[in-house]
Amino acid sequence: MKERDQVIMDICGIYEKCSTQAKEYLSKAQKLKYYYEPGVAIIYCWFYSIPQRWHKIEPKIFELASMCRQFDLQFMSEVQIGDLSKKLRPFMFYNSLSVQLKNFCKAIKREFHTWELFERTLIEDSIFDIYRRMKAFKAIRLTFKNLSAMKIFVGGDENLLILDKHVAKILRIGQSQLIKYKTNEYWFKKLLDFSSEINRELRAKLFRDITVAKWSLAIWFHESRISAKDLLPMIDSN
Repeated sequence: MKERDQVIMDICGIYEKCSTQAKEYLSKAQKLKYYYEPGVAIIYCWFYSIPQRWHKIEPKIFELASMCRQFDLQFMSEVQIGDLSKKLRPFMFYNSLSVQLKNFCKAIKREFHTWELFERTLIEDSIFDIYRRMKAFKAIRLTFKNLSAMKIFVGGDENLLILDKHVAKILRIGQSQLIKYKTNEYWFKKLLDFSSEINRELRAKLFRDITVAKWSLAIWFHESRISAKDLLPMIDSN
């Protein structure tokens, strides 16, 4: 059997089991910007770059949002790194994460001025155009993984995938190669082209409503053993 055919079979099996979870979570995540300020939804996605279990990360995000006035950009430019670090303990490298989070917010303020303008950019511009603009800023912890989450959850673009280690495994991407797909435009574009081809075949064969975002999230739920009902409990998925 060709490797491509095996990838399609693997995704089919996973999607049959976990599509409901993926759709429920996607529905809630795309409503997040309406329940809170756009900055909260965007920072929620920014945390997708953190190598920790998500059920531990998610509550911290909302604790931070409460402390940081819904991630008000002026507040974030003035907040002390130590105050952010206290909230991010006991995550690994919490001091570095605090610096990167503050730097990201400062970059948004400098480049886009407001969260609302960045939200509009996520809706209207390509992921590659946004990535190029943001690459001018250092130590902001932005990759195609968390930027894809922003485009999917805030920008509504479901033709992207959130590339974590579980999705990489199903797509036959080795762990040593993962970083280049997350940070290199050429490789991520090739991956998106391949994912779109896979999605067209899945849609033609079995799943009429499937999107790249949905099956990549289904893989995440299948492999991580997380339940969608435990995430974003404050948001109705209907």
